[in-house]
Amino acid sequence: MVAIDVTDRQQQAIANRRLLALLQNAPVALFETDAAGAVTYLSPAWERLTGQPATAGLGQGWVDFLHPEDREPVQAIWTAALASGEVRSSRHRFRTADGSYRWVQLTASPVSDAAGVIWRWFGSIMEIDDTVRAEQAERQAKEYAERLLALAAVIFVVLDEHGCIRTLNRKGCELLGCPEAEAIGKDWINTFVPERQRAEISAVFQAVLAGDQQLAEYHENPILTCRGEERLIAWRNTLLRDAEGRLLGVLSAGEDITESRRAFEALQESEERFRAMAETVPDILFTARPDGWRDYTNPRFYEYTGLPPGTAEGFGWTQALHPDDAAQVQAGWQKAIEAGSPLNIQYRLRAANGGYRWFQAHAHLISGNMGGAWKWFGVTSDIDDLIQAEQRLREADRRKDEFLALLAHELRNPLAPIRNAARIIRLLNPPEPQLQWAQRVIDQQVTQLARLVDDLLDVSRIVRGKVTLQREPIELAALVQEAVEGARSALEARRHPLSVTLPSQALWLEGDRIRLSQVLVNLLDNAAKYTPEGGKIGLTAEATGSEVALRVRDNGVGIPAAVLPRIFDLFEQGDRGVGHPQGGLGIGLTVVRRLVEQHGGRVEAASAGPGQGAEFTIWLPRLSEPPAAPAEKRESARDRRPLRILVTDDDVNVAQSTALWLQLEGYEVKTAATGEAALALYQSFQPQVVLLDIGLHGGMDGCEVARRLREQPGGQGLLLIAVTGYSHEEARAGTRAAGFDHHLVKPIDPDELAALLAEVDAGSVS
Repeated sequence: MVAIDVTDRQQQAIANRRLLALLQNAPVALFETDAAGAVTYLSPAWERLTGQPATAGLGQGWVDFLHPEDREPVQAIWTAALASGEVRSSRHRFRTADGSYRWVQLTASPVSDAAGVIWRWFGSIMEIDDTVRAEQAERQAKEYAERLLALAAVIFVVLDEHGCIRTLNRKGCELLGCPEAEAIGKDWINTFVPERQRAEISAVFQAVLAGDQQLAEYHENPILTCRGEERLIAWRNTLLRDAEGRLLGVLSAGEDITESRRAFEALQESEERFRAMAETVPDILFTARPDGWRDYTNPRFYEYTGLPPGTAEGFGWTQALHPDDAAQVQAGWQKAIEAGSPLNIQYRLRAANGGYRWFQAHAHLISGNMGGAWKWFGVTSDIDDLIQAEQRLREADRRKDEFLALLAHELRNPLAPIRNAARIIRLLNPPEPQLQWAQRVIDQQVTQLARLVDDLLDVSRIVRGKVTLQREPIELAALVQEAVEGARSALEARRHPLSVTLPSQALWLEGDRIRLSQVLVNLLDNAAKYTPEGGKIGLTAEATGSEVALRVRDNGVGIPAAVLPRIFDLFEQGDRGVGHPQGGLGIGLTVVRRLVEQHGGRVEAASAGPGQGAEFTIWLPRLSEPPAAPAEKRESARDRRPLRILVTDDDVNVAQSTALWLQLEGYEVKTAATGEAALALYQSFQPQVVLLDIGLHGGMDGCEVARRLREQPGGQGLLLIAVTGYSHEEARAGTRAAGFDHHLVKPIDPDELAALLAEVDAGSVS
């Protein structure tokens, strides 16, 4: 029997089984390749990693499990390793059992024979996905931090324990005015802190290093830039330590607050000035939030109202408002708040003594630096004296108007019988030319005087352009002739020859004939006043494009250059030389300009100076075509059945003269001197028309008589015409309310009355 020693074989078998167990249970996939790099063996971990059998990865099959983007780089690494025989390691993405790609580390080492020839490669595939992703996250965080430091609007500086700069971000470089490379390593305190504060900042730095959190949290100090400029920086500091807790340095984040501090100091100074001013001015000053909540009121409010200081805050100031003004003040504030528009409102405030005075409040809403409403700034001024003065002026003005209205009434009353007498003379048609001429002159002058009474008693109405124009087509030559006739007495009184030059063709205007005649008469009278006796005056008219130009020239005393710009001003009498005291009231030229402007024209004055005469030129729009032929003259009342007219006036001359010319016109007329007599005559006479004076003396005035007439049988169809010396709107409103159909002002214009009477159907009268 031969004995065989199997110990070595057993040990080898045990080693092989141990190795196989390790290969099968190793968490890392192990592989073997031939000399050309073709995989000849894959451990069981391969299947656990990829979910595929080992046969799928043999040869070059493992390449299919690489991420498509990694295949070419990995193969390049293997090619280089096979050529050099060096140990190689690479990281790449590998498709795993769940189909996702995870990072692995592939490491391979060559195996050589005794001759040094590589005949095998052994390697491992280890999953490192969590490690790689952690490294990527760390790199990304570091990159983000670096970008944040670079782009941050604040300064970041890292100082080592000696106070030298280790890191400085871009904002810090911009502020200091030097590149990072120059700043690194410099002693921060001795380089960038002003000398006067170095000791203080050094103490702060040491306290931070020592862990004093109070100083580490926040402090302010100026820095000195490379440009030699000081900037104020607000710092926040924190210590930097490594993983083992060793001190690395100090990280400081700084914000440049130089401009904000300057703005704050300027604002403080401005507020101090505002408060100093607010506490000395006599007015009440206040500020309020955009919603009207008052946050400041100066001492003047409390001095006036006697309220305790501070009680005006919010809406507390309204407790001093007059109860009757509270609603309109609240509405005014609400409107201003909603629209963001300035506040302008008047109200009464209670004084400390219990009385009330009027105040005017103005407030503006100011916008902030970032836009949007910021604050109301307002002032409340005592206007009680002004209000009282205005009330006194209004009362005086009312009394003046009453007086002027009464004066106008008294002046117009005498004009009425004069015009009626002139009308009677015309209707009688006397054969004597002198009587016919006298009638025309009286009628023209009464008309002119009536208008002048209106002007003199209500010149402000003319100045404001409130005169109502009675527009009609006017032939220029006729207008000039009428004006010359109106100014003849003034011209003849001073023996002024007048030359009149008119265009050969007829020119037409549209306007108020009486008012335009008044304009020319005023200019001719003005020339007569300021021209020595026997001087020359000329009136010319011509067409200039779409206008008519009328010029009045004289060789009189002239107009000084200093007076020319204000010659048309109200009450400007223009002292035009010694010996000419008749300058008038200074309203004539004002009336001229206002009336011309109301007609859409313009007027200018010119003079070469004292002793050189003057020229006034009026430009008025002209009609491009002559007006249509006038309608045929209305049928004479004499040809129709007569209207029955009742004339009621307590002025006997007015009543009788009016009745006489109406009778000559063919009407049946009766008169009454009182309201009672008028009512009695109405019963027996049954008139269709009643001319009724408003200011009747006795028991009833004209308005009361009119109301009673309307109540009589047939009174609703009666034509009631008010005849009065009052022309203002209040009087017209009163006659309308009393039931009158028309309102005529004395002296009555016969043509105007005739037009009203023509509207009545006399043929239906029984």
